[in-house]
Amino acid sequence: MTDFKKIFLTFLNANSVDQNDSLLFGVSGGVDSMSLIHLAKSCGFKIIAAHLNYQLRDNESDLDEKLVHDFCKKNEIKLFTKKVDIDKNIQLEAREARYEFFDEIANKNKCNYIITAHHQNDDHETFLINMIRGSSIGGLKGIPEKRSNILRPGMCFNKSQLIEYAKFNRVPYREDLSNREDKYSRNFLRNQILHPIYQRFKNAENGLTKSMKFIKDDYALLAELIIEKLRPHIEERNGNILIHYKKEINPQCYFHFLKDFGFNFDQIERWISNPKQAGKYIISNEYQMTQDRSIWIISKRHQKIITRAEISENCTKITAPLELSFSVSSDISNNFSASSSVGFFDADKLIFPLIVRSWEHGDRIRPLGMKGTKKISDILIDKKIPLLEKNQTYVITSNEDIIWLVGHTINDHFKVNKTTNKILKIVKF
Repeated sequence: MTDFKKIFLTFLNANSVDQNDSLLFGVSGGVDSMSLIHLAKSCGFKIIAAHLNYQLRDNESDLDEKLVHDFCKKNEIKLFTKKVDIDKNIQLEAREARYEFFDEIANKNKCNYIITAHHQNDDHETFLINMIRGSSIGGLKGIPEKRSNILRPGMCFNKSQLIEYAKFNRVPYREDLSNREDKYSRNFLRNQILHPIYQRFKNAENGLTKSMKFIKDDYALLAELIIEKLRPHIEERNGNILIHYKKEINPQCYFHFLKDFGFNFDQIERWISNPKQAGKYIISNEYQMTQDRSIWIISKRHQKIITRAEISENCTKITAPLELSFSVSSDISNNFSASSSVGFFDADKLIFPLIVRSWEHGDRIRPLGMKGTKKISDILIDKKIPLLEKNQTYVITSNEDIIWLVGHTINDHFKVNKTTNKILKIVKF
């Protein structure tokens, strides 16, 4: 018989899981998750369980929940359950609800890892689905054994082995009869494609697993080589990633690097096909990539961006859209020269509230030491400010007059001079 404990412990050790770590198991009541939680319990790990009842199979769903409840009670495993309603894209909604629930329980109970019950046959199905969709090697490598705090020790076993474990150890489980229905793509591939292959070719399960292992290893090597190739042309600056585009580098290198930020193949293909289009950008769920001359700038997207704030006469500090402090003084004996992070202004000339906002095209200011006004866009161009920094540049206005292009120049009309009685000091952190 397969040495399940040895394989299980070897996997966890390889992923730096300590015996004292707390593990949250997602348990459906099927043979996969029931076998794995039983295996973890027999190895002495600290575990809790989470079960999501999708209510899609009427009484059958409730029986699944009862089986999990009874098992956990008998084995003194703390269990969290939740009922959800799903009515649109069943598989997608179920997945989102499942991981949202798991994350919530793991955070509340300070679990180190979330364990899901994916196994080798799931990997085979994912390979076929992604191949049919026209995936690159990144999709053909299948399901990762680890993603963030999610671990999948079941990837060490195939379905037959998990059934073998359950029967030998008398682990209770229920079969989801809806898995026999072919209306879902994954079920069709499992029942009509992979099952006949397993039946006809004796070593098919092991052979497919071995082939996918090669793909995963090749992909890991490819990722290392791509980083090595691109490293001289990539830098990090102010939390952003800057890529200095080189046309002699194979476009596939850029594709494999950029897809890890959530950009899809079509986005990247269009992007690379027109590398000189300044100011263009693409977005993914979490990132935005902007072009500035021959530099590609990847920045984190913010869910909520504050671009404007009003400053009352008594205000001393704000934190958004910039972190600024304000102080008024009557002491004019010091040298009040402006710098990139500090501005000094004749307070008697100001009209409150002051406004902090993003600069706009058409904005003008009278730069310190000049008699006439100048477009802010021209000032930023003259200073060769990168596009990303331009987009993060702010102005402070008084009665619609710009008194400070923050970080660059104050308005000469509002500067401190010999006739000044009160000084407003603004500090940018």
